Amino acid sequence: MTLPAGLTAVEVRGHYIRNDGSIPSGTVTLTPTTTRDSASLNLTVFAASVRITIDNTGRFARTVVAGNDPDLSAISYMRVDERIDGESRTYTILVPESAFVTGLDLADAAPLEPVSDMAGYVLLSSVGVTIAPLVAGLVPIVHLPPASSGVVAQIQLTANAAVALSGHRVVTPRPDGTLEYASNAVASHLHAPLWITQGAVTIGQSATVLAYGSLTESSWAWTPGGPLFLGADGLLTQIPPVAPGALFSAQIGTATRATAAFFDRQPSIGLV
Repeated sequence: MTLPAGLTAVEVRGHYIRNDGSIPSGTVTLTPTTTRDSASLNLTVFAASVRITIDNTGRFARTVVAGNDPDLSAISYMRVDERIDGESRTYTILVPESAFVTGLDLADAAPLEPVSDMAGYVLLSSVGVTIAPLVAGLVPIVHLPPASSGVVAQIQLTANAAVALSGHRVVTPRPDGTLEYASNAVASHLHAPLWITQGAVTIGQSATVLAYGSLTESSWAWTPGGPLFLGADGLLTQIPPVAPGALFSAQIGTATRATAAFFDRQPSIGLV
């Protein structure tokens, strides 16, 4: 697929077999969640459905648009309608621009479930939000600020450290709610929440972490506009993770300046 400058093509693929190992028949339809106009690119990406018939090996692959133009951010959200052997399944996934190298396998894509109470969250007033304490990784609705015009500046959470943690490292909650370093080499972190520590803490100390929003750190030296990935042991990197050292790739932010980044965790992509 040839796309205008400013758009990125990502291959979406899938592989289906029956329970006995034989090959089923059916189709997969991919539909962007909305038609989007881009003033910066002077084009419209229409939310047209693409229907693909799986082949005689049970596979399909189709290239779709994942927009890196901020005007087209919602074009990355794709509805998937599977019709396999007469059975139907429909869900929504995110097709991130960062998957342009590896592509996106439906078996690795985490379905996005709509949550009506959170639907307007990123349109709330520009305030800092601190949730304390963190319970099972959930943000209670009662702690959200009242809706108004503007955007959320930050979403912060607090939880106790399971180990000594350095500042500006990626962490994830353990089953008991305490925090440890996240790593792209740990399978259980594939779809886990990923947050950024605001400062160093000792074992058992309450840590404040950033779940969403911008952050500045004078020691950083990022390439502006480049994605930030989870590395090993909670480290941030702009080098896309690869197997076998990494089990998955997770973009958790984008560098806005050499010493600043905006964090917004994207679905992980499993690496083979």
